[in-house]
Amino acid sequence: MNDRTGSIVWEFALLGPVLLGLVLGAVEVARLMIAITVLNLAASEAARVGLTGREEAGVTRDEQVREAVMNYAVGLIDENRISISTSVFASFEDMQRGEPFIDSNNNGEWDDGEWYSDLNDNGEWDWRRKESDGVGGPGDIVLYEVNYPWRFMVPFMKTLSDGDSIIDLSAQIAIRNEPFPDDL
Repeated sequence: MNDRTGSIVWEFALLGPVLLGLVLGAVEVARLMIAITVLNLAASEAARVGLTGREEAGVTRDEQVREAVMNYAVGLIDENRISISTSVFASFEDMQRGEPFIDSNNNGEWDDGEWYSDLNDNGEWDWRRKESDGVGGPGDIVLYEVNYPWRFMVPFMKTLSDGDSIIDLSAQIAIRNEPFPDDL
């Protein structure tokens, strides 16, 4: 009964998988936090490039914005899966309110079949009152959105992503373009 040989093997067999899981989970969370930081930096850089109105010869502002985002996507983020969208708004308030509608069932949200005022004539209710897509002109308010479908490496992290091991990461920044001349 006093023979303790092999007890360390049993202890490791019980605790080893738990410790390994904790280490892998910590690494996965660190990768996720780095990816979120990279997306936020990419969105900030895209806004910085877009707000000045400066176009390099042979390259549009949209292409310059995409290039600025891709410069941050090196290594950790797959450039082919990243999406960038830009929307122009008349005011910062328009980013937070949708087109007017009559809330028939009083649930506070627009539902199919409820009347709405189609302010931009696109045939569908918009939850934001955007004027157009693109990087806007002088003094326009532009919302830059950078999205990326993040896939977890560690299988037990699927619980954070509704079981499919992918979560959508998003970074947004809204700015007012500088009052640059149209021919810049």
